[in-house]
Amino acid sequence: MENTINFKVTGKPVSKSNSYRIGNKRMYKTKACVAWEKKVSEEALTAMRKAEAVMADGPVEMEVKVVFPDNRRRDLDNVLKSILDAMNGIVYKDDCQVQKLILSKTVEAGYPRVELHISW
Repeated sequence: MENTINFKVTGKPVSKSNSYRIGNKRMYKTKACVAWEKKVSEEALTAMRKAEAVMADGPVEMEVKVVFPDNRRRDLDNVLKSILDAMNGIVYKDDCQVQKLILSKTVEAGYPRVELHISW
């Protein structure tokens, strides 16, 4: 693995499963989901520029730590989807390139965030 980036995205992680609504006979993403994915994209782009890394065109390995603000029941995989989608076209061409994934969650009141370590 010749490229590595590390970055944090602060704020409450948004679940992809709760981020769609129906209106005007179509489905759309909620404002919270759009804002979260934009924040992830911006932080990923900043990390790529800082590391002078080029977009991955092969396998990607990723470690993701999701920190929630409380102990409410949440599905970790639903949060992961919005994170992966937000990095399409920035860190990798498509999230199907992620070959190895280590995913964890924890609770820390007052400081929700996602911490990412990505290598390719």
